[in-house]
Amino acid sequence: MYDKDHYYFSNPDDPWKKYFINVSGKLVENLTEGYGLSSTAHFVGLDLGGEIKEIIEIARRGDMDNTQELISILNKIFFKMHKSIKKEEEISGLGAEMKDFLNTQITSKFHMELLCKHISRSESQTIRLFKKIFGITPYTYVLNKKISFAKKLLIDTSLSVKEIATKLCFSDEYYFSNIFKEKAGCSPSQYRRSHRENNYKS
Repeated sequence: MYDKDHYYFSNPDDPWKKYFINVSGKLVENLTEGYGLSSTAHFVGLDLGGEIKEIIEIARRGDMDNTQELISILNKIFFKMHKSIKKEEEISGLGAEMKDFLNTQITSKFHMELLCKHISRSESQTIRLFKKIFGITPYTYVLNKKISFAKKLLIDTSLSVKEIATKLCFSDEYYFSNIFKEKAGCSPSQYRRSHRENNYKS
């Protein structure tokens, strides 16, 4: 929190209402260290508006007998920040776990229920969580990985398009070719031919 530059700005079409307080002292240092926040300066999506307004209101009243109330509010703020970090760490860890699991499914038929069972979440929760972390659905992630692997097989092996489609568990070579063309911009045969021609020229 200390000695760190902060750059932030609001959307001009939807500007913020900014509430700003500056707190320091031994209590703040102890809370920062106690909640493990010494190296954290940014808390994504954390709403502390209510607590900050409470502190500002107490300051405006000029009531010097509210020490315990202020300590309570500060403790609540630091607890929320601590909880926010733990949640982000948990989500990050779960994201890595989902990715690792899906990476083992590239040469298998995609079954959403297997991923759900692996992380003990419902289908809607799993999709929502994966999309929040990676910006795409688990199915799209696996599909992209399959196409990426298919490209390597087309360049590095003599497997036919049909054999590659079977190896990657596509329903048939025509469906595979259509998906490949959609993702790569050309058919599997064209992709193989263009890369072999390039290698030959070089």
